[in-house]
Amino acid sequence: MILTEIKLRLLSIACFLGITALVSAQERFEYQGPLQVQNYTGDALYSYKIVENDTLLDGPFQLKRSSLQALLEKQDISFLFKGKFTDGVATDAWRFQFGEFQSDSQSNVVNFEYRVLISGRQEEGSGDLKNGKPDGLWTYQVNQIKDSEKEKRLFKSDITFENGVPQRNFQIENEDVILVGRFLRNGLAHDEWTSYNVNVIENTESWFFEEGLLRKIQQIDEDGIEKDIPVYGINEDDYEIINLDKDFIEVLRISLGPGQISESFSEGLPNVLAANAGYYEKIDGILSKLGTSDFKPKFKVQVPSFPLDTLEQANLKILVTEYKKAEEISKSLLNNSHLNILKRSDENTQFYYNCIAKIQKDFLDPTKDFVRLGRRDLLQFIKRDTYISRIWSKTRPSTVINVSIDSIGTQKSFLLPNASDLDFTGNDIATIKQLVSYANLSLNSIKNKLSEQLFNAEQEQELIDLEERLILKNEALMEQIDSVKATLPIEYAKALQNIQNLADESLSKYALIEDSKEKFQYGTIINNCFTHLSNLSSSVAELPTQVIEIDSLYQDSVWNPFMAVLMDEDVKKRLTSAYKKVLVPYFLKTASQELNCESIVVLENEIQGSYQKMLLLREEDTKKLERKLRREENPKTIIQLFNVQPIKAEE
Repeated sequence: MILTEIKLRLLSIACFLGITALVSAQERFEYQGPLQVQNYTGDALYSYKIVENDTLLDGPFQLKRSSLQALLEKQDISFLFKGKFTDGVATDAWRFQFGEFQSDSQSNVVNFEYRVLISGRQEEGSGDLKNGKPDGLWTYQVNQIKDSEKEKRLFKSDITFENGVPQRNFQIENEDVILVGRFLRNGLAHDEWTSYNVNVIENTESWFFEEGLLRKIQQIDEDGIEKDIPVYGINEDDYEIINLDKDFIEVLRISLGPGQISESFSEGLPNVLAANAGYYEKIDGILSKLGTSDFKPKFKVQVPSFPLDTLEQANLKILVTEYKKAEEISKSLLNNSHLNILKRSDENTQFYYNCIAKIQKDFLDPTKDFVRLGRRDLLQFIKRDTYISRIWSKTRPSTVINVSIDSIGTQKSFLLPNASDLDFTGNDIATIKQLVSYANLSLNSIKNKLSEQLFNAEQEQELIDLEERLILKNEALMEQIDSVKATLPIEYAKALQNIQNLADESLSKYALIEDSKEKFQYGTIINNCFTHLSNLSSSVAELPTQVIEIDSLYQDSVWNPFMAVLMDEDVKKRLTSAYKKVLVPYFLKTASQELNCESIVVLENEIQGSYQKMLLLREEDTKKLERKLRREENPKTIIQLFNVQPIKAEE
């Protein structure tokens, strides 16, 4: 199925062309215009047909983008997707290009054409598709371009497919490694896969497969020293076929254990496989959005299978949940700035902080990979007893958590009640579940013990931060009012001074409150109030300018035949009179009288709402409104007639 936006676009075109239900469902149409597929937006040209109200791409398809202007200004992100669809399925020859280019903006004239040299990076994948799957030889290469010439090849893969299944020999390479190998007809890795270091040919790594089962890894360093690492034997009870991807690499790392993997393993063969999979995934994402696609490398291997029974699955589910909770508590407490300050002066806080760090180090960090593998359903391919025994190869954590609480190494212990029944010595999922659950319970207990201290410290800091904001806002308000008060008529200056008085009175009241909780609550209220006071003072200071703007707006140029000149004439006088003679004086009077943090919100809304309404009414039919305003002197009624939406006073 293609993108919903393509469906809507094509259906709208069909309606525009007058296509009805009587038109044959197999009739093909063409579209030429803009199209977005994932993050790629460009110019499209394609054929399609409508079958049972579903729009299917059918025929040649092209989507491309390039911009000379973008190239000359900064950088051009170009692309080209060209191929064919049959009944919504990608088929036949396809080409994908992705480019990121820059230019030095210098051009040359060659054969009556201006030519601009470009530098950057270009990716290109090409080959045939059959039923949306790669079929035949597919080549993907990434080149570094300099001055419109290929400077260096960054990546290349040549893989032969048959109906989506990799076949025969293949080669993948990047700047550092060349990987060669082969597949059986069923896509299983087979025989020797060898990666060569481009810079040191002698430094090689070979994987030996037997019908998909990796039997051994052979590494030869630059000194010619050979090392064989046995991987999977043939005496396991069960095997399962999986993709040779990052999950298989992860299973392999865990299965082999520490010390078995060379640097070339992490930077060589798995790296080129992952890069190739990423490029194929990019193409698959594009094709899947346009139609039906199954464009994946599908390299297959066999691995021993150790299925989890029902109890193990239940324990793993609990374990993953408990770990997530414990990790969140641990990280939040260890990164808590107040706790880090408190521990320097309070011995008890220092003790609990060190316990948290100990739990993180001894309980959570070692089980991180185990939990991650469980989330990705990979534990079924790992000998869990062997893996667990390696996690704590030296000392298992204990229910008694001993930590140092001073510079001379004085020890103090943390122990949850009823912890004697717990046993951390096993090598199974149930043991890991017990261990992580104990860590979670311990962290919750510590968190509760620290909560009051943290709350008081955090509230004290919040109060300090709040007071700083209040002082800054009050100073800004004073500066704002002082900068305009002397330039305005006395009634405006009086209103502004009253606004400043409310701010000063609020701060004075705040200073008299002794209880820190009440102080914080009231401070939060006036902090919000100061924002509205600033807005109100701006509204009052802008009133003279707004009145002049309204006067100018409500004037028409009228021809005076007696004086033979154009003269300005006031229009909609009842509107302007209501605004200037009733509302503006009301605004100033209200602002000059007793204000509070609730009423200023309402007044601010009335001033701005009335002004905005006057701007709109100039072009509207206001005859009915003008009749209602005749001899109306109640400002609240006028505001209501202006349909200024009321705002609730904030508590």
